[in-house]
Amino acid sequence: MNRFEAGTRLRGSEVLTLAMRTVRMILATDTTFGAATTVVTPVLAAAARLRH
Repeated sequence: MNRFEAGTRLRGSEVLTLAMRTVRMILATDTTFGAATTVVTPVLAAAARLRH
């Protein structure tokens, strides 16, 4: 039972970490700068991939 509870806590913390990453992304893109960055970043990443 102890190992099961430890595993559940670990999985729960991983899910919470991923959820908070999503929340931070939403909050970051809620500003004008964040929205512009969200649009520009994939374009820069694609350009970088083409160069390599």
